[in-house]
Amino acid sequence: MRATPPDTRTPPIQNRQTITMTHPAQDGEDTVNAHVSRTERTFKVGKLDVLLRTSTRRTKDVGITARGQVVVRAPHGTTTMEAANLVRRRREWIYLQLLRLERSRAAPITKVLAEGEEFHVFGTPHRLHLADITDAEQPVTTHHDPETGPRLHLDRRLANRPDHARHTLIHWYAQQAQNWLDENGGQLVWNPGKNTTRLRASVRLSTALIAHRPRHELILSWAAAQLTDANLRVLVADTLGRAPADALHRLHGTYRIVWLGDVRTPATSCAVPHNATSANEVSAPTSK
Repeated sequence: MRATPPDTRTPPIQNRQTITMTHPAQDGEDTVNAHVSRTERTFKVGKLDVLLRTSTRRTKDVGITARGQVVVRAPHGTTTMEAANLVRRRREWIYLQLLRLERSRAAPITKVLAEGEEFHVFGTPHRLHLADITDAEQPVTTHHDPETGPRLHLDRRLANRPDHARHTLIHWYAQQAQNWLDENGGQLVWNPGKNTTRLRASVRLSTALIAHRPRHELILSWAAAQLTDANLRVLVADTLGRAPADALHRLHGTYRIVWLGDVRTPATSCAVPHNATSANEVSAPTSK
């Protein structure tokens, strides 16, 4: 039986645009703002819609945005055929990430900035308490009341300022995630002789919960600090390809309780969304 020759045709380009934009430095990085010339065009690989984004970077990689968009990031001069070949090589990884994203999607959770609203901290539900906090350095704190249980204290002055409240809560969760990484991350990603992975929490990742750039860094979303310690360990192990299937099933079930940043005041009907950014991507291992 004669083998079918591979399809070497260049995928049709659907659109193209050149963008000049400013990239802000991410938390924990020393990068400064810089104007970057970027070109974008879309094409199809089979049934996959792919966005090719070229810039002055030197390497190629594939990512999945929070909305399920497949993105190839590559240097200027990368052809559509080269990008399509990279997608074909990573097709199994891409479909796995899209499946996980689909399973994790649910009706978005909106938190009301009112007394008694529930926020999860490492799997433990905490009731919101609007408190008179004078320490500007700690506008969010946790307390355990013997009668009412765990409480999350938020500066009451933020109750009518949903944008500021969202920003404050997300940064507080990111600090909890960073503390967890500092305490537990090293033993989870340890690789004898090759343990150079940087561990950091991000205020920008949300739906993806975690991103991994092999030999470089593992990034944990602020939203992951809502998961239990056991599920956080599974999340990291899954990202590193070490998690058992039964543990993954339990982990995916917990995604439904994860709050992704939408808040509103009791008097408003519209939530303040936590807008996805280009950082809301899961990245495949880097390929030069």
